[in-house]
Amino acid sequence: MFDAYRILMIIATSLKGLSFYCPSFKRLMESGPVIKPNWVHYFLTCTLLLLGPPAWSQKMDTVKNNKVAVSAIDVPAGLKTLPKTYVARHTNSVMKIDGKLTEPGWRQAPWTDEFVDILGASIPSGESNLKKDGPNQILPTKVKMCWNDQYLFVAAELTEPQLWGNLTKRDAIIYNDNDFELFISPTGDTRNYFEIEVNARGTILDLFMTKPYRNKGRALISWNAGGIKKAVTLYGTLNKPGDHDSLWSVEMAIPFTALQLWPHKAMPTPEELWRINFSRVEWDLTVTDSGYTRKRDKYGSILAEHNWVWSPQGIKAMHAPERWGYLFFARDESYHPQVALSELQKNGLWQLYYLQEAYLHKNNSYALTLGDLGISGQHIKVGTGETEQLYSLKMEATSRQFQIDMISPEGQYLFSIDNTGQITTNHPFKR
Repeated sequence: MFDAYRILMIIATSLKGLSFYCPSFKRLMESGPVIKPNWVHYFLTCTLLLLGPPAWSQKMDTVKNNKVAVSAIDVPAGLKTLPKTYVARHTNSVMKIDGKLTEPGWRQAPWTDEFVDILGASIPSGESNLKKDGPNQILPTKVKMCWNDQYLFVAAELTEPQLWGNLTKRDAIIYNDNDFELFISPTGDTRNYFEIEVNARGTILDLFMTKPYRNKGRALISWNAGGIKKAVTLYGTLNKPGDHDSLWSVEMAIPFTALQLWPHKAMPTPEELWRINFSRVEWDLTVTDSGYTRKRDKYGSILAEHNWVWSPQGIKAMHAPERWGYLFFARDESYHPQVALSELQKNGLWQLYYLQEAYLHKNNSYALTLGDLGISGQHIKVGTGETEQLYSLKMEATSRQFQIDMISPEGQYLFSIDNTGQITTNHPFKR
């Protein structure tokens, strides 16, 4: 029916018969040449009235009047999971950065879980972004970390049957090769963070972001991680099909001074919480006379890359810092930190942010009430077990902006999140 409406609308507009159907068109017609109505105009007008307004006008009513019912809004399952946690232990071991990971400090540091698909629980049923070399296989990849008073040490092992890498210039777009990537936020929020990429040749790209791409952030590639030490060890031969390749390992020593953001101190303390994640970009390859090249489909387009990560992002985007894992720093084995309740509260607000983004995508407008998001009673549960509590919510919104406040059972304003993904601490005396 909408197609018929659209066709008639085009005809009616060309004949200026809409002056009888829509007052705004009538005012427009009054400012132009006068065309007297005839039986065609009356016929089109009656037909348009019988067909009723199209779907897009109903959507406009939803935005303007907030009275038209909307279907349920939900977010991908992977966005509902909590990020992973890693505790980096302090080491007094002398760390030789050679890519071989033989120092005592590495033997004492635990490996992370093996990498998984970037979508995590958001992978649609029956689909996957898995590796070509076997059924449901992701090439094993893992990371470990430790630190001393100068450096954060990062090591990675990446199983790889086809060692390949071409880029040799620093700050080239390294993910056009197979690569290993590190994303780190010393402030623990979604602003002011760093990214370092390295390929099997040991070439790096390092950059700084003031905010994510979704907020129109731009990569500051001119930033360099001053004093960084890095090395790659290959177990096999680079760019040589037919030989036996098994893996490549990466070792980095990143100075804390290179990651310092005023007014924070350069060296972390056990009380600090950083956010960090690791990504592996892997391309399907075709053997050539000179080595390897990225595989193309029958239309000549390069096949999409595989994205494997330590802590699942839930979406195919690494520049969502709120989804990165939690990194703690410990000076002794007795320190076993837990993710604070405040982080769980923030995660609850992020769930509402994702709901608003899903609503915007579907309706071209943010929801004006919590009820439109499916939040009944204007409350949300946060925490698990003994820490689970019911928190009140307050939202102020227009079609293009929103702010959601979380309020404790005692009536204290805790945190708020807005449409840019900025979380701020609320103080009662400021309200």
